[in-house]
Amino acid sequence: MFTQTVIRDNNVVAVPRLLLVEGDILLLRPSQVAPCDCRLENGETLKKGSRVVSKVVVDKYTGAATPLTAVRVRHVELLAG
Repeated sequence: MFTQTVIRDNNVVAVPRLLLVEGDILLLRPSQVAPCDCRLENGETLKKGSRVVSKVVVDKYTGAATPLTAVRVRHVELLAG
């Protein structure tokens, strides 16, 4: 069973994706696929199956990329499927 990290009742918890509800705040890792239609905190829409694009810091010596932060999105609608 796949889980999604969300903020519920001011707690960070892992919830089975089938139990996501409208109003959940999802924490998505950079390049993670959205499990449902979501709205980013800046108001942009993220469709189910699309990937989050965010800034990363790339070490100029090793080429290793470090994500700056997780992306917070608000669950809008879980699509049947």
